[in-house]
Amino acid sequence: MLVAPADVKREGPAGRLLVGFSPIPRLRLPFPSLVVASRDDPYVEIERAEAFARGWGSEFVDLGRAGRINVASGHGAWPMGRVLLNRLVRRVASHAQKTERKLVRAVGVEPTLLSEPDFESGASTSFTTPARLRRSEGWSS
Repeated sequence: MLVAPADVKREGPAGRLLVGFSPIPRLRLPFPSLVVASRDDPYVEIERAEAFARGWGSEFVDLGRAGRINVASGHGAWPMGRVLLNRLVRRVASHAQKTERKLVRAVGVEPTLLSEPDFESGASTSFTTPARLRRSEGWSS
């Protein structure tokens, strides 16, 4: 989830702050993603944020006139952000299941889930590959 991506080519003071972040990658992301932007963000015009989303293959959400989307501008805990993130997490999980099914068909071995995702705490999900597949592919343990 990319919230309020800043435009490194923006004119004026906002743009000068971003020079060191240039260039912005424009390649399609290999996973589901979401770009959220505001119509009156001083760091990116809405059309440019939407172009970033198209380039990255991301879903795009226009929040209207929400200003700069951050805590300092009053967004606080941002319940709408949590809703958007949860929706994206469901899309990512679906994408992962489809990818796993392709892996199983291609290799014939199912990965083993070591832990369930815990998005509230920030803990990550990890997978392991059976030892025989690691050996056959030349992977180290």
